[in-house]
Amino acid sequence: MPATFLIADTHLGHDMVARLRGFADAVEHDDRLAERWHRQVGPEDHVWLLGDVAMGDRRAHLRWIATWPGVKHLVLGNHDRPHPLHRNAHAHLGPYEEAFESVQLAAKLRHPGLSLLLSHFPYDGDHTEEERHSQWRLRDLGTPLIHGHTHSTEVVTQSAAGTPQICVSLDAWPTRFPTLAECSELASGR
Repeated sequence: MPATFLIADTHLGHDMVARLRGFADAVEHDDRLAERWHRQVGPEDHVWLLGDVAMGDRRAHLRWIATWPGVKHLVLGNHDRPHPLHRNAHAHLGPYEEAFESVQLAAKLRHPGLSLLLSHFPYDGDHTEEERHSQWRLRDLGTPLIHGHTHSTEVVTQSAAGTPQICVSLDAWPTRFPTLAECSELASGR
């Protein structure tokens, strides 16, 4: 049976993020990420990438990621050019649609007995002192949220309203990609 994986903040081609993650440069970071992806993801598995796919030569990185195994879905992040926070975002959608089966601002997945929302942004929190991009954050109505953006190493947090937020950034999961089942268990407190 195919698995569903959730990851965020791949930042392919981003030297600064690569160094923060302990790599010499983006090339080493990206090669390690590709190795991990090929080791963990099968051709029938689904991968939900929750934003910030690549920096620099985005088209080249998108062509590369398109060759990786799995059925890939993208929830846009603030560094993804088709996100509507960017001017002329619509003009940049094509290469992303070629690399991903679906591209959207948010999504909803169900795991037995639990609905989970997917967004690049958490309900609350940021990796800066000031919360940014508030107009693009989902409204917290009590549904657990799986997100990226914060680059936090803390996997589970609570929103201001007490709703579980599960971070699937590579910073929180440095050695493997979490599955939908794992995220569901974390969100339900099991």
